[in-house]
Amino acid sequence: MEFDNYLVELIQEAAQKAFTKLLSEHNERFYYYSLITTDNALCPCIAAWSYEALDNAINDKNKDYIKWDIAESPYYAFAYEEYFGNVEKVFNDRMEEIESRVYGERFKVIGDEGEIDKEIELRLNSMEEAMRNLDKKGFFDKNMDRTNVVVSVEIIPPEYSNTERTIRLNPREAIEEWLEEAESI
Repeated sequence: MEFDNYLVELIQEAAQKAFTKLLSEHNERFYYYSLITTDNALCPCIAAWSYEALDNAINDKNKDYIKWDIAESPYYAFAYEEYFGNVEKVFNDRMEEIESRVYGERFKVIGDEGEIDKEIELRLNSMEEAMRNLDKKGFFDKNMDRTNVVVSVEIIPPEYSNTERTIRLNPREAIEEWLEEAESI
């Protein structure tokens, strides 16, 4: 898996600050932490679910449906404006540079369109590595035993690669419930 060390550091710093603020402002039992982006890998943001937020957000009828839907989280894009400005600038500048090589000034293909796909993959891999690094530091077991926490890097709208990244980022016992419940939705 190829990633960019500079992007990893930038994303990791922003995510750690945002998640730290989330934990300091909300004394809750968080069971799901994610970095989210779009299918064209715009700047990521954090999102999370806690048992308390889940209980407050929905009625029992919808609980199973949104329990793992990170886009429905009340903490979607938490502290984005505070901590992800530098990440957004770097992501935008990099894509502008690549698009100018690929499409030129008149948006006519003059270069390798595969270069954009490579950049998107590099961004996703860098996001995954940033979350892996935070996990290695013990960040995701601050308020819950790590075997009860799911860590992910997701694309919205959802695609299968989300599952692959989640499997790589978590110990098996942490995702057993997630795999079972997410599959049945």
